[in-house]
Amino acid sequence: MNSAHLQRVRSLGLAASAGVGWLVVWLAFFQKSVFSDSLPLFRDGANLYYPLWLFIREQVRAGVGPWWNPYLVLGTPLAAEGVAGAFYPGILVFLLPLPYRWCYLLFLLAHMALAGWGAFRLGRRLGVSSPAACWAAFAYPFSGYLLFQIYNPIYLISGAWLPFALAGLFELLFVCQPFVPAPPGSGSPWSRSLWFANTTARELRCSARPLLESAVSLAMMCVGGDPQTAYHCGLVALVTWLVRIATELGKIRVRGREATPAGLACIFSAGVRLVLMSVLAFLLAAVQLVPTAMYARRSDRALLAGWTHQKAEPATNPDGHSNVRSESQDSPWWQKVAEQEKRHYDRVIYDFSTPVYRWIEYLWPNFGGRPFPYHTRWMTVVVEEGRWWVPTLYQGITTFLLAVLAGRWVLKNAGASTLRSPGASHSQPLSSGCASRAPGAAPAVADSSPAIARVWLTWIGVLSAVAALGWYGPAGVLTELVRMSTGCDLGERGTLPPMGGLYWLFVHCLPRYALFRYPSKWLVFPALALAILAAVGLDEIQRDRRLAKALVRRVLVTGGLVCFGGAVLIVALHQGQWWSGAAGDVLFGPFQRERAAAETLVTVVSLLGVMAAVGVVIHWFRPAFWPIALLTILAADLLIHNGWLVVAVRPPEVSRVPISSEVPRRFWQPWCWYPSEWGAHASPNRIQEICDWEYTTGAFRWGMLRGEAPLENYGTFLPAEQAVLLSLLRAWRLQSGRMTPPPSWLAELGASLEPRTSAQGDGELTSDDPVSPAEKARWVEITHNWTTLPTTYMGLGETWERIAIIQFPGGQPREPNGAHVVELQDTHATGISGDPSTVGEPSRETAEFASILRYQPGKIEVRVRLVHPGLVIVREGADPGWRVAVRSGEGRDAFSCRPLRVDGLFMGLFLSPGDWLLAWTYHPPGLAFGAALSVCGWSLVCGMALFGPIARLVSRQTRNKHSARD
Repeated sequence: MNSAHLQRVRSLGLAASAGVGWLVVWLAFFQKSVFSDSLPLFRDGANLYYPLWLFIREQVRAGVGPWWNPYLVLGTPLAAEGVAGAFYPGILVFLLPLPYRWCYLLFLLAHMALAGWGAFRLGRRLGVSSPAACWAAFAYPFSGYLLFQIYNPIYLISGAWLPFALAGLFELLFVCQPFVPAPPGSGSPWSRSLWFANTTARELRCSARPLLESAVSLAMMCVGGDPQTAYHCGLVALVTWLVRIATELGKIRVRGREATPAGLACIFSAGVRLVLMSVLAFLLAAVQLVPTAMYARRSDRALLAGWTHQKAEPATNPDGHSNVRSESQDSPWWQKVAEQEKRHYDRVIYDFSTPVYRWIEYLWPNFGGRPFPYHTRWMTVVVEEGRWWVPTLYQGITTFLLAVLAGRWVLKNAGASTLRSPGASHSQPLSSGCASRAPGAAPAVADSSPAIARVWLTWIGVLSAVAALGWYGPAGVLTELVRMSTGCDLGERGTLPPMGGLYWLFVHCLPRYALFRYPSKWLVFPALALAILAAVGLDEIQRDRRLAKALVRRVLVTGGLVCFGGAVLIVALHQGQWWSGAAGDVLFGPFQRERAAAETLVTVVSLLGVMAAVGVVIHWFRPAFWPIALLTILAADLLIHNGWLVVAVRPPEVSRVPISSEVPRRFWQPWCWYPSEWGAHASPNRIQEICDWEYTTGAFRWGMLRGEAPLENYGTFLPAEQAVLLSLLRAWRLQSGRMTPPPSWLAELGASLEPRTSAQGDGELTSDDPVSPAEKARWVEITHNWTTLPTTYMGLGETWERIAIIQFPGGQPREPNGAHVVELQDTHATGISGDPSTVGEPSRETAEFASILRYQPGKIEVRVRLVHPGLVIVREGADPGWRVAVRSGEGRDAFSCRPLRVDGLFMGLFLSPGDWLLAWTYHPPGLAFGAALSVCGWSLVCGMALFGPIARLVSRQTRNKHSARD
């Protein structure tokens, strides 16, 4: 057996061993879900994505496009809401002929596997050996950050595609692919320009593979529901390119003008590649981005994001809403509500920020305690913590130590910044990031790529962790120091904690960035950077025993610190008086001091065992066996300390999803309403209880599986009018002291007030005044009593005043049977029955009626009989995507138009006397245009992917023909 064959056999054996090991760890984490009828359901995964994707699955199977969601508030666009992922290719797994539970689990596990494979491929592309790349395949998907995203699947999608995106960006930014001929030493400007253009064109032709890889990965993030991570990748690429420009200009200044053409060619070609990649990614994701962008322009975020540069009111509890107040006491009450909401939105942007002390979790698993299933989060007693994005950041203590060992801030020498291929001439001076390659040589990342990657990933990881601080910016530290020393609160003078921070700069400087939320989304970059740098560090300690000894020393120092810190913490936890003021959690009960001490002891002991095993392996094993032994320790470490993140919940039994049925039963109940005794008593099955409670009450998105639509509900986006309605309602309830809205007013919204009772029998709502049968909600109504709204209230900026005037005249909910308000926007629709002012008195004819013949999400068929000209109102949320086709009672087509907006929220249509059949259909605005762009983009991708193989095949056949002739 020759050496090449032996090497191939060893590689295959290593790959098989790594695959089997990854599968064993994968099954160990998800054994309760794989071998039982349970699923990992918690938070958004349970009350948003599980019912949402089941609803989409049933709609598609019924032949109905998933365009509209009538079960969110008053009805909202579905496909245009990016988190739905309606156009993500991976969602096709839900159409498999399998039970939905298995489809959902397969979706999660497939993306976990994709994340591991992507981390492995990224490590290999950066020059890491195969055994070391297996480290990244374990440390990244099973890290505390990414593993917890199984409960927020759209961020699991973006995390799975991130390694492929960074791999493509690295090659686009640092690897020059083609043969670069020597620039003309002398000649006309025209000849130098031709050389410049020829060099750029050659690079672009050879950059097709990384360009496609990065563009497709970014597009998958966007259509998967997380365009913010794609935005972050573009920001990383742009900053890296600008740094390369600065570096190249510095070299040009040192070398003189003779190096200018080559340097400019590299800079320009990298920039052109990034532009092409961005355009292609947009084309691929246009089917999602265009409708979402059009929806966002008329959403609550567009209404509030423009005010983020104003002074925000300091708030330590962003979830609470204080009484409405304003600088000007003479302002209308709705303006005071608007000012409060705009200040609140400025704070919401920084929700789920990650304070700097949580970086300790990279070394110490579960530092600060666990928030669930028992409340052992002792850190809440020490500091006032905000909302947490993930409960732990841990991804192996050895991962962190190896990454620190491999991290580099700058390149050690100038030559390391040059990526040279095996065919390159080492005597020719090259600019940064550009390498000469022999004609016809295959593109490859050279031996110097790990050096560049170490610096690149170090900066990405550190700056991303700093950006994830969000609210905890430099001004926050200054505010605390001044408060402790002088007692003066700078926050009252407008100095807010995020001021001066990296995320604060993004919000105020980057275009459209204020429309995004949550700084902790940046944490996916440190998780990937640590995994890859740890793989580099594993290669380094195998090559250099001195580095291995340095790693052992760091392990010993870390073990000593953990022992000391753990001992102090355990003693403190046994001092009961220190924790007497610990606040309980509304879901997981009171603080469990004894359990927190036990968990701390177990964590310290297990962590010391992991570090001792690492020291034994490095001291007693030969370097050739280090990867396998250390990977085994890493798998055990992650399973012990991160395994608690995967919870098993039995999903509710759903007998039938209402795809084609009666109209949704719209009702009101408080937002985030849970039994009060949960805050007083802990339970090991609390997550199961939460899931069951939310389904029973129809909360969040569970209502769409029960044919119910809670009125007070929230999504990623809400139409601006509906969001303003909820804000004004909440403010009115606070000011009036009413627990519930008036039933008569709810009836005008097509809603009702009905008691909702949990399985334990508590929490029943009580109304301040009973609802009569005559006030039951009506979905379709005929009225002869209306008034028109002046055109000055039609803009998005007038939404607050418009909804306040219509729904809360004089600061009180509108009275029933009042005049309906019509917004005259479509002249064709208003001219159907002539001038509205000529309509006679309200008719008392009982022959008039309006009934729903068929109801589907996004398609409503109504039959109407009118004796006098009147206004037909359908209490479904108004949106520019709705169209109504009107036919006579005999079935002859009459006309088609856009419906009017009635009462600021619903749809209406003027009709003349007679029998009418109305067909209301919804199509997302911009969907056709976005789909056309995506078809062009995917056609271009297919053409670029097939061009190389076809060209090589034609070239081979041509050579064979010439050889045969010779």
